[in-house]
Amino acid sequence: MAPEISIKQHFQNRLSEILSDCPRENAAIFFLGFDAWQSRIIMEHELALSIPGTEWFDEDGYLDLKSVDDAAKKTILSICTNEGVVLGLYEHLARSAGSLSDLYDGEIIVVCNNLFERDSRYPSCVSKTQLNAFKQYMDRPDRETPEGAELAAKYYADIAEFADEYLVAPIQYSDELGYRQIEFFKELDDVEYATETSLTTIAVPSSDYTNYRLRLCSGVASPACFLVDKNADSDRGKLLDLPATARLLAEIGVNHDIVREGCLKAKAEDGNELLPYLRKYWNAGDSFRMLKFYKNPDISPEQVVISQGAIAQHIVKQALIAMTSENSFQDTFVTAPTGAGKSVLFQIPAIFLAEEKQAVTLVIEPTKALMVDQVSALRSRGVRYATTLNTDITYAERLEEIQRIKDGERSIVYLSPELLLSCNITDIIGERPLGLVVIDEAHTVSLWGKDFRSDYWFLGDYISKLRKLGTRFPVMCLTATAVYGGVDDVVNEVCAELELMRPKLYIGNVRRDDISFNINVLSKADHPGPIDVVKQEIAAAKISDYVRANRHALIYCPFKSHANHILDFYLGTPGADSHKVLKYHTGLDQAYRESAQRRFTSGACRALICTKAFGMGIDVNDITDVYHYAPTGNLADYIQEIGRGARRADVRAIASIDFFPTDSRYYAQLYSMSSLRLKQLREIMKKLYSIYLKSPPRKQNFLISTDSFTYLFGDGSDPVNKTKSALMMIAKDLEKKYGYPVVVVKSRPTYTKNYVCIPDGMVDSFMKRYGHYAHRVFKKSKKNLNLRNKSKFASEVSVSDIGDTYEIDMAKIWEDHFYERTFNQFKWDFYHGDIIPSNGGLHPSSRQRLEIKYSEDFEIVAEKFHRYMDAIETAFSTFRTEGHEFTAKEFKNKVTSILQEPAPFTEFIEQVLAAFAKTPSNFMSGKREPTSTIKVLTKKQNSKTPEPRYAARDKAFINISNKFDRQLQQCRPWTENNSFIVYLSRDKQTREEFDLATLLELFGLATYEARGGEDAEIFIRLNDPNKVQALANDPRYKNSELDRLNSRHKNSRQIITNFFLSEIADDLRWDLIEAYFLGEDDYVAEVLGLSSTDGKLKRVATKSNASRKKKEGLEAKLATEGMSLADRSFSEIWAYVKEDCSSDWEVNCLSDLASLTESGSFEKPRYDVELEIPSVDERIPCSLAWPEKKVLLFLDEDADAYERAVSTDWTSFLLTPEFEASELVDAIRS
Repeated sequence: MAPEISIKQHFQNRLSEILSDCPRENAAIFFLGFDAWQSRIIMEHELALSIPGTEWFDEDGYLDLKSVDDAAKKTILSICTNEGVVLGLYEHLARSAGSLSDLYDGEIIVVCNNLFERDSRYPSCVSKTQLNAFKQYMDRPDRETPEGAELAAKYYADIAEFADEYLVAPIQYSDELGYRQIEFFKELDDVEYATETSLTTIAVPSSDYTNYRLRLCSGVASPACFLVDKNADSDRGKLLDLPATARLLAEIGVNHDIVREGCLKAKAEDGNELLPYLRKYWNAGDSFRMLKFYKNPDISPEQVVISQGAIAQHIVKQALIAMTSENSFQDTFVTAPTGAGKSVLFQIPAIFLAEEKQAVTLVIEPTKALMVDQVSALRSRGVRYATTLNTDITYAERLEEIQRIKDGERSIVYLSPELLLSCNITDIIGERPLGLVVIDEAHTVSLWGKDFRSDYWFLGDYISKLRKLGTRFPVMCLTATAVYGGVDDVVNEVCAELELMRPKLYIGNVRRDDISFNINVLSKADHPGPIDVVKQEIAAAKISDYVRANRHALIYCPFKSHANHILDFYLGTPGADSHKVLKYHTGLDQAYRESAQRRFTSGACRALICTKAFGMGIDVNDITDVYHYAPTGNLADYIQEIGRGARRADVRAIASIDFFPTDSRYYAQLYSMSSLRLKQLREIMKKLYSIYLKSPPRKQNFLISTDSFTYLFGDGSDPVNKTKSALMMIAKDLEKKYGYPVVVVKSRPTYTKNYVCIPDGMVDSFMKRYGHYAHRVFKKSKKNLNLRNKSKFASEVSVSDIGDTYEIDMAKIWEDHFYERTFNQFKWDFYHGDIIPSNGGLHPSSRQRLEIKYSEDFEIVAEKFHRYMDAIETAFSTFRTEGHEFTAKEFKNKVTSILQEPAPFTEFIEQVLAAFAKTPSNFMSGKREPTSTIKVLTKKQNSKTPEPRYAARDKAFINISNKFDRQLQQCRPWTENNSFIVYLSRDKQTREEFDLATLLELFGLATYEARGGEDAEIFIRLNDPNKVQALANDPRYKNSELDRLNSRHKNSRQIITNFFLSEIADDLRWDLIEAYFLGEDDYVAEVLGLSSTDGKLKRVATKSNASRKKKEGLEAKLATEGMSLADRSFSEIWAYVKEDCSSDWEVNCLSDLASLTESGSFEKPRYDVELEIPSVDERIPCSLAWPEKKVLLFLDEDADAYERAVSTDWTSFLLTPEFEASELVDAIRS
């Protein structure tokens, strides 16, 4: 142990060492992330910046940002004229960065506090008062800006609170200044690990560890034992910044230990202490089941047997540590096969915590069915204090149930992530202790969070914030099948997304030797006819076999339409039994689904044709067969689905599939339908910048409504979740690129400023009580004005209303007067209850603010808008007259032909069509959507027509151009910034204004912003608006998060395809599955004939799987020659075809083709052709054809056409993840 010295003396010594190693002249050295007392030592140095008349610190010793701000010009001058070495704080650099990059020719060095370097968040030398103001500013941008907050926002991008301390994320300027960064504290060269300790344990990483380092920087050091990852000795990165912390402690003589997880001697947990709870609520003679887990999955597949009770006891132990001590506790992640009894693992601890500690357990479930089933099962066992909060109960019933939770009558609470994130935790549990948070089906955090359940992505931030504010509780995650490691790693990704603390992993055995495989690989050449008809016939025959043999079978399908058609096909076969074969998917009403589930569970139904909607939480123990029409997802999904077979010990199951090589295209279509596009991310970034420009005086903090982005996603695609996911992708990508949060995104629990129409008879009463919380924004009296006024600024336009509209600070009214109610209850009472006495049955009603900001003079906009709408109407009319459906590509070509130039909206042609297309209502949402007067198209998309096809409805489209001209005139700008503003009733039956705004934005003629809708608003902060704008307009911009998702999908598709194509015995197939789930990618690639490069897999073969040619195939010729592209360069050709692509990886394939055809001589293709096979009287549509070389290229969505083309004497290429660009280039080379 080193001799004790003070932290202050150590800091001074280290500062001298650093300066002695730095240049002696023409250098500016800035210190990043130090406490106030450390910063004062730096600025007291003889080389420190000194500006006459300027005091850098206030009277309490904290950095005065106003002094730094006021002295900025003098600071720049002082640095630039100093030929020696000058010291300053990072805040000095931040304020001067723009000028120094141009004026200073010396070396710039940043010395960082590497006790926090891995966090990208640092201590600050600014006062807590100012930091608290900045925190309020970031949390509540809708409130009055606290004093000093905007000044702090010039220097810091974000802030996090830890108990009563703060960490800030400084805005980084490394790209602009190219400075050299060095670390202040030295690190241990070698780490010595202890095997026992008597010191207080602190996990690394954890909130406790962050608080310890904050205390250390403030000058307080205390003995501690640091618990680190068990593999830290082989992976130093897992130690994070502990080597610097430990060396500092050693040098100042503070006792400490470092222990690897699992190396401390501890009493083995057998779970017997919890047996009384199992026998009380389950069966008197029950014992805990023994489950198989991998002993150390990072090293080998060796397994150990662990009791359910031992895992439950571990959970209880961590909860008690969190509740009753200051020691660090562990989170837990459990993967166990379907049917392993995972619910017991958390229900027993929840019962213990409820009965012994009166603590609440929150269980996050993905579906209402799971919540209801589990609560019903617990109550049937006598656990009366289990409850669920979901949308099946009324709002009043929910409030009653929440009160029971607060009163201690309910302790195990099942709820969705959306409901949890919409509330403060005290709104649900009051002042009761939170004992445990359980996230069931935890794979949804990673897989659904980036797709259609974006609140799963925000769940980690919510949990982390609770912990940072001092609430101590463990988190337990459970799932049946999650990959650990490798390209499809879910376990570690979920742990990272949820910011789990030192998670103890129980990785369960996935091997199921009681399930055998029956995989038949078929060739389309042997089965004439459309591929879906062929597959439906095969599936129906299989079902007939199952029913005749009295088997109990699940038939999984990718699409609802598959299930419908298979059942129809089966019912048309001789001897079909409609009682024994049923279907199950979300397109069916709830009563039918419940009946089908009951009949299948009881055995009355022998074969259930279903989508993925059937399975999660379903417990049927005698399933003998699981048949896949086609893969519904990746290999993990497939194993989870076949794992529903043979649940009972005396039952064996068979997993069957009749697989065509292109069957994984359905999985690709499912992914493509839900995935985001890079062009959408770019457009969102552009819109964020436009909102920033519009907000006077260009505030970097603002709230957005997801309604402002609906035009990007079209009808039926859940713009709320898509917008949230896209924003998170942008924020995470930019933080990775630049090392600080360029964009901050926070999902707010609920909107707090409302636009409210107050009935005339209630205004006096309302204003008397709450007038200082409101201001009028729209007058009822301004509704009857001349809408045809041709002046530059027409007057305001309002719908007929019952009173004036006010902007009201609902949160402030709640906090000041109704804090004893939950905020949601207060809102309900405000609009429907007793807060404002009703007048003649009238109540206040919500409004939504819509602002349309025109990009040019209104008359120019009106002329362009009419021209585009007229072209669209003409295109609809032409297709209607010709009597056929059309695709987006055909529509784009038609409009381009009519306009005689490319339309400005061709990049978003699908979104334009979506604006006019009528789609089925989203029955799951429960919302009553307003009707639209412009839904003049019908849309068809299913497994048979994966590319959407549209048709103009009878006469509905006639005069639609004139209708919109009239609507546009009613929305003439009336504000000085060329905007039209209206406040719309949420009860309005039609939303013409939103339809118009959508088209204007897609046409590039205006931008619109919606505020105050029903959905929660999202907080945005642009720390560098110019960087966001530049990236949005940079064609080279790539989003790493989106690329990672697309790459993962591409790899998954390769694996699932080759899994079925490979001839492997059952035992070796289970070996392969086991290796896949343990992340052994090299082994998986070798067995499946794939090569692995930089985490990307591709098929190893002498002949491309994406191209096929039969030398003696059916003779074919071009029936229609399409459009010649001979006058275009190849770069222009590939750019043109990119507009038809439905996925980013297709775009990447075309980019590869562009690179390979930059030089050389190649035949030019024809676009949008039809190939004719005279001998069978068949025509095949194709995207590109090279007639001289007899080469065809199909997009991935045209896989069915490709399958028919391979039987001809032309060489056919399919643009799939397996596509080899070099093979196509060789085939068309002149």
